[in-house]
Amino acid sequence: MAALSFDTASIADLLIQNYGQLIVDNVVKQGPGNRMSPGDSVHGRLREKGRVFLDGSDENDRYAREWAIHSAGATANSFDAATPFPVALQETYDEARLAWKRIGISLEYDNLATLGRGVTRRGMNLIVQDFEQKCKEMISELAIQLVGDGTGNGGRDVDGVGAFMKASGTYANIAQTSSYWQPVLNAVGGAALALSHFETILQTMHNARGGISGAHEIWMNSVQWNNYRSLFTGQIRYAPGDGTSEALRPVYADGQHELPIYIIRDIPTDEVWVIDTDNLELRFKTNTPAAELADMKDGDFSKEGVPFMLQTVSKDLDVKSLFLKMYPQLICTNPFKQAAITGLSTA
Repeated sequence: MAALSFDTASIADLLIQNYGQLIVDNVVKQGPGNRMSPGDSVHGRLREKGRVFLDGSDENDRYAREWAIHSAGATANSFDAATPFPVALQETYDEARLAWKRIGISLEYDNLATLGRGVTRRGMNLIVQDFEQKCKEMISELAIQLVGDGTGNGGRDVDGVGAFMKASGTYANIAQTSSYWQPVLNAVGGAALALSHFETILQTMHNARGGISGAHEIWMNSVQWNNYRSLFTGQIRYAPGDGTSEALRPVYADGQHELPIYIIRDIPTDEVWVIDTDNLELRFKTNTPAAELADMKDGDFSKEGVPFMLQTVSKDLDVKSLFLKMYPQLICTNPFKQAAITGLSTA
């Protein structure tokens, strides 16, 4: 088997021609063969719900998203013929914005080894194999960050679900002490999971947060799922799966609300989330359009529409060094529509 040429152009081709569409499919589309992002992750759930997008939310993609939030306004009321019109009140809006974040991993190959004829691992070219493993590692790291609060690694991490699922600090440039910007939180102080915990938050969401729709789901980790299953076995209803398997899907049902339950890896073991997926967006900035490559001097090779990028790294060594990177961000357009049970016993 002839060795794969390892000059700069061939590495760009490796991404663009051989892996470009595969990466797009794994990052954005739901379907068989998407092996990089598993279904039991935040990424996998949002991909299935059609909530994963390439590039920013508008033509100006300096931020992953920049949007207006209605913070206050007038209240309508009844009146009769003798009632003076009320004084007009100005509607007020806050500006929310979230910057792109960066995730990357280095690759390095011995030039002599890559030029050797027949350099393979059980028939697979080592460059191709290593590149695939690095892509999987980036997606795996993204899955971990998507449940976090964005403070990891000195604040460099993606602003995951933990970033907006709280009532203090700041999210998307807006103080989370603002009543219109807070999720529904039920802190149970170490208590074991109980049906009343769900009833408390679902009642608030139904009555004061715009209701509960088909976009709402319950996400929990395997610890709390085992607790839920052992406590409420008689109340769990199972429905057909999500269309990608024949497995039955557990459904929370209390006679008023029915929400599918998903066991999601990496969620804190003492929390359960009720997520409105319609208010979540996972975005990936795509690579620089190919037309702009001729003006680039730093060896950043890319193709429009592919959310991974390869950058060559100069070294005074007989190795080829590359850096594989992506620019993602998770956006919650309205934390007010989300909810969580926190501080649960993990026994």
